[in-house]
Amino acid sequence: MTSFERESHKPQHVPYPITSLISQPLIGSLVTIQTPVRLLESARMQRQMRFEHLVRHYLSQVLYGCKNQLCTTRTCLSCKMRLATTPFRAPTQLTARSLAHYLAIQDDPFADLCPYELNVDPSALMFSEENWEVRAKDATEKYEHRNVPERFSANSVSIQPSNQYFIAASKRQQSKKDVKSLTQNLYDTITVIYSYSKRIEDPLPVRSWIPNAVEEVRNFQDDESSSPSGDTSKPVASVLPNGHKVQRSPAKNTLHSVRTDDFETLDGSGNQHPVQRQDGASTSTEHVPVTSHLTCNIMAALKKDAYHPLEPCKDQLSFAFDYHENSRLPPPRPFANRSLFYSLSDPATLLKSFRDGDTPLSSSPLPHLDRLGLIEAFKGWDRRNGALIFDSLWLATEALFIPPPELDTRKNSTLRRVRISPSQNEGSTPSSYFTEQKSQSVEYLDDGDAAHVIMICIHALTSLVPRGRRDTWLHIRGLRSRGVLLPLTQPPDDYRHSWLHITDALEYEPAVRLADRLVRGIAARKCFSEILQTLSTMDSEASASGSPRFDLMDILVRHLQAVEIDWERWERDQSDNWQRPQSGLSWTVSSVFVEWLKTIILKKWDCKDEVNRWCSAGAAMEVMAGLYEHKGSLRLSEDMFYVSYINERIDPIQSPASFLVQSSNPNTRHLFEYEFLFEPRHLMAFFRAINYASMCKQYERAEYTQRLMIELDPVLRHSWSRRLATWRLTETWTHYLVLNIRREHALEDALNTLWGLQRRQLLKPLKVRLGEEEGGEMGQDYGGVSLEFFQIVLKDIFNPDNGMFTIDAESQKTWFQPASLEPLWKFEMVGILFSLAVYNGITLPANFPSAFYTRLLGQPVTEIDQIRDGWKQLAESFDHLLKFQGDVADVYMRSYIFDFEAFGQRVHVDMGAIGRDDLWPADYDGQTVEWNISTTWPDTLALPSLGSPAWERPKPRGSPKPGSSTRIGNGLSSTSDESGGTTLEADMVTNENREKYVSDYIFWLTDKSIRPQFSAFKKGFYTCLSPSALHLFTPPQLQHVIEGSQDFSLSKIKAGVRYENGYSETHPTVLDFWSIVEGYNNADRQRLIEFVTACDRLPVTFERLFTVFRVSGDTERLPTSSTCFARLVLPEYGSKEVLREKLGVALRYSRGFGNV
Repeated sequence: MTSFERESHKPQHVPYPITSLISQPLIGSLVTIQTPVRLLESARMQRQMRFEHLVRHYLSQVLYGCKNQLCTTRTCLSCKMRLATTPFRAPTQLTARSLAHYLAIQDDPFADLCPYELNVDPSALMFSEENWEVRAKDATEKYEHRNVPERFSANSVSIQPSNQYFIAASKRQQSKKDVKSLTQNLYDTITVIYSYSKRIEDPLPVRSWIPNAVEEVRNFQDDESSSPSGDTSKPVASVLPNGHKVQRSPAKNTLHSVRTDDFETLDGSGNQHPVQRQDGASTSTEHVPVTSHLTCNIMAALKKDAYHPLEPCKDQLSFAFDYHENSRLPPPRPFANRSLFYSLSDPATLLKSFRDGDTPLSSSPLPHLDRLGLIEAFKGWDRRNGALIFDSLWLATEALFIPPPELDTRKNSTLRRVRISPSQNEGSTPSSYFTEQKSQSVEYLDDGDAAHVIMICIHALTSLVPRGRRDTWLHIRGLRSRGVLLPLTQPPDDYRHSWLHITDALEYEPAVRLADRLVRGIAARKCFSEILQTLSTMDSEASASGSPRFDLMDILVRHLQAVEIDWERWERDQSDNWQRPQSGLSWTVSSVFVEWLKTIILKKWDCKDEVNRWCSAGAAMEVMAGLYEHKGSLRLSEDMFYVSYINERIDPIQSPASFLVQSSNPNTRHLFEYEFLFEPRHLMAFFRAINYASMCKQYERAEYTQRLMIELDPVLRHSWSRRLATWRLTETWTHYLVLNIRREHALEDALNTLWGLQRRQLLKPLKVRLGEEEGGEMGQDYGGVSLEFFQIVLKDIFNPDNGMFTIDAESQKTWFQPASLEPLWKFEMVGILFSLAVYNGITLPANFPSAFYTRLLGQPVTEIDQIRDGWKQLAESFDHLLKFQGDVADVYMRSYIFDFEAFGQRVHVDMGAIGRDDLWPADYDGQTVEWNISTTWPDTLALPSLGSPAWERPKPRGSPKPGSSTRIGNGLSSTSDESGGTTLEADMVTNENREKYVSDYIFWLTDKSIRPQFSAFKKGFYTCLSPSALHLFTPPQLQHVIEGSQDFSLSKIKAGVRYENGYSETHPTVLDFWSIVEGYNNADRQRLIEFVTACDRLPVTFERLFTVFRVSGDTERLPTSSTCFARLVLPEYGSKEVLREKLGVALRYSRGFGNV
């Protein structure tokens, strides 16, 4: 049941000859405005009155203060005088005027209002109609009047009101004028003074000042249409109460009159306001007609009527400012503006609008919204009526901030008392005048209705932005992510205008204002949802698991997904040779909406690490996070979410440190929790800064301990005390973690050395001595020796013969061996080795699938795409199984089992019999009873042999009779034969259970079958690394951090090479070198990178890969390398063939450290 009724408007009979003056689609949807606040002119006048009263209120409190001597308002004169410690100087009129206007235009203009009774009533600052002077005498006696010209003096004859306004305003100007002062030239002008001092009548009784709607429409067509033939009547001049003259043209046909008492009058009083005609007769003013609601067709008709037919709107024109009456373009028709304001500013009417989709999106939760129709409906209105569309929608989004009834009924009464404002306590409510009266019809919107309103606002924002070309959007996204509006260099002529138009649209202030309130409204709905979920969790006394569900965001994402599918289909139909772009989309609804969110972040972020989730910047980040989770289906790439502007304005050391020590707060988030805002190289820099800070802390502690031992040396005179202190402080005063490793026993030495070390020792910088005891290698570890150490150790670890890991034959990806017989402490030590490498910034020669890194970050693996890179054939078979149209059981004949191979044996696990939380392998002998466990075996108990049925199914209960068939477990049946044996068979995969089968198989593959081994590895992996720091990365980014890149393209390698000692890019030897490398295959290039850097992978980020160093003279010398400094020593050979031969020999015999 929705908050608003959805029955369509019944068009009322409108007593005007307007049907002949508007487009055909508008005739059947006309109604009359019966509420004054729903009329555009009335709303604008009220808004102007509120702003002027707000300025006068600030002027009064700044100049004259309040009657409360204990006032604490910082902008009130009473507070400033009370807190003054030096002789106080009262502010001038100019200062107060500037400050009042500044405070009145803030996001929260009521924040600095004084809640107490003021010494001077703000209305006293208005011009008086009786004597044209300021009502408050105190407001003028303190200031010296300026000399007024003779023609404006009080003694002049025939004084006009406009002249008297000028005289009164001149008296408020500052006597001394500084022509170079921007403040005086702006806020000390007659125009500014008059703007807040003039008197505006109450706009609610609109009958007294708005002309008849028929006359208004006719006045715009007097020049383009002639009187009907045979009509000899002449226009009659009429005078309105406000003094304006209008021409009344009688209609051709006489329409039936309508009883005016059937409708509520516009001022709500029920009284008729007659319009006095020139002939003395009076006629009652009819109601103002508007369209009852909006559709895409009605919007198109209104757009067509909004311009004079002789001067059509030119699409190539784009304005960054509102319509002005002095412009050459004709004014928009009041009927169109009133109709737009009537429907777009009211949530109830907006919910009844735009439900005419000709091609509904069946996969969308909002199928009534037509994507193409809405884009065209909102396109180009900024050129016709300026900010009216965005200002009207801004009013409608007020409904998003209404809390749900369940939350309102559970408010704490104590909290309500606390939230009472000081003005209410004092009995005065000055701010109530400014607070816009909420209509009684504005109620809470359910998620479906809220999504309807939000999507209309999104379409209005995105339709404002021009399409542009794809390369234009690439440049604009790159610049705007860094906070740059326009480049320093002039863009090319072919897309300069498109560039400027897109930038102007994204900076259009009314649209930015709407986008800001829209994201805050979405965040408010999310806040309400989380509060309700927290309260329900407290009531049920259950712990909340995972992230709170936000149904509104799910609806928006699903609709945008359907919109993108429809948009791609439309693009494909428009082009014969259409191809899906690999990156950098041009204009789509989702991508442009992301640009609006980035605009809010750039404008509203306060440059602090901690962000309030419900403020403008935090709300935009929350919405972007929801879109980022579904970026693939929304056709959004990761680079569209980057905001490099943030990275340039945070401390690269303090910000990561504050991220680690932040406290949990449901209302705030650290910037690093929105990791999608940062480029991978920035995240890598933050991650290394965190590890480096920890490393430096341990190093400084060792330095402090050594200095302490030196100072205590005279005290520790006895040998036994010296030995005791040295023994106890050995682990503390060593600066490095040193590993002495033999090449032939690298894995054994590494495990023996790391076993039993404390965490504080592992956090020290790593140094490796490799092969010193065997061959006397002379390598000094400045990074290169450690790289080769991990190369050797991981080669032994990943050997399938060791029984810890297995390698897929097709993808060559490494995975844990299910049912491994190796002790769990070995897997934990392997995790520590990985942790040491990542902690010290070492790239590892690993090759795990993406599911491994997803599990490392604590995320579940549930989708087929998450296992595709590791088990390609398996993923394809699942795709075919789920898409198959026939009988799956009859064609595939697949059992409901998970199978794997271990040590030459094939094991078939019945997934229907062993549940996800059941003990596996099953306990046939009752060994685990005393351990009180139910999922995994403890490391102290020996696992059953692989030939045991405990690996395949649980222990049967009882012995069935021969020939009988009984149900043993979920999905497991047993059939007894004549000999008394029991044959157990799993269920078949059918059309009904195939989705569950795929889900269970993925669960067993990535979790259940390797849970003990992976848990032990993960425990060791987090030894040196902070879980919070690791969550800076997504699974693909973490994979690049650990494994590096295997893209050995020549352009990428050359981009990271530098030259020293006479070499350059144009040197003949260097040219020959790159010519030879260009002919290498991927394996040879990998061998070259390993020869120079001791690592066969490219790091995830690098500015310098290695340096080519020139050596002259000895041309018989082989090329050598210094892996610690990534330096290739390349002699200056005489010919290309000699270089090819020498380099090949060096790459083939490149093992070990020492002199060549």
